[in-house]
Amino acid sequence: MGISSSPVKYDFLSPRMRALAPYLILALAIFAVYFNIYDNAFVFDDDTLIATNDYLRGWGHIGDILTGATTDGAHLSHGNYRPLQILLYLLLFNLGGGSVFLFHLLNTSLHAANTCLVYRLGTKLNFMPWPTFLAALTWGVHPIHTEAITYMSGTADLLFAFFCLLALVILLPSFTSRNIFNVIPLFLLGLLSKETAVMFPLLVMACLYLTHPQRFRVRTYMRTWPLWVITIVYFIWRLNDSSFSGPQSFAHDYTSPPLADKLYIENLAYRIYTFMATLPAYLSLIVNPVDLHFERVFPVYADL
Repeated sequence: MGISSSPVKYDFLSPRMRALAPYLILALAIFAVYFNIYDNAFVFDDDTLIATNDYLRGWGHIGDILTGATTDGAHLSHGNYRPLQILLYLLLFNLGGGSVFLFHLLNTSLHAANTCLVYRLGTKLNFMPWPTFLAALTWGVHPIHTEAITYMSGTADLLFAFFCLLALVILLPSFTSRNIFNVIPLFLLGLLSKETAVMFPLLVMACLYLTHPQRFRVRTYMRTWPLWVITIVYFIWRLNDSSFSGPQSFAHDYTSPPLADKLYIENLAYRIYTFMATLPAYLSLIVNPVDLHFERVFPVYADL
């Protein structure tokens, strides 16, 4: 009697579970890496946005949250416009009475979801499954995310990334005009989470470049025009509304005593030079993520 040479298949899992397995492993990896953060106290902006925020003490300030700045509840001026972040804090504060556990759980859960979305985005871009999984895992557990996750006020970063990644996953592989209009609500939710969501149209164009057979034709990218209209309107509003933090609210800094600070604020070229000089320092953290902390001091550069 002959012996079969066909490979043995170990189908311990159902097809559905095999499809879900990468996402479960990624999520478990994130929660395992950040298992020790749940009793960390409020620090820095957490006090302003959560601990001393009167708007979180009841449900009567939803209108104020939707129309005001993040610091209005602490009676401070010139905060950011991130109402979705504060609405989530309102929900958690009333569910847990200000318990730090729920706030940390929110950030960890968002990061776990984002890591899964990074993997899903890679598969929809037709990258190879195993390298995509390893890339998503590396991205998820990389220490460079530590500040955004363990710092409770970092919710805005995780939240806008969630909506932008989810929108990209929904868009791929069909970038029809109808599909682009379908993700506009997610884009708007991203803008309500953090200003950095204005980068979303560029991300859409990058995915178009990677997937579209006519990537070198300008017409290919014209379909993203609704996203750019929203971005421009948002930009104009944010740069002209003095109620929120931004260049329009920093006029008092123009008269600050330190000459270097004044020149940095007033001179766009100096800001560009300084930004370019800081890039190597920040990019090196990706390779060597040590000495991670909130603020870094760099000199102002006046030329290349």
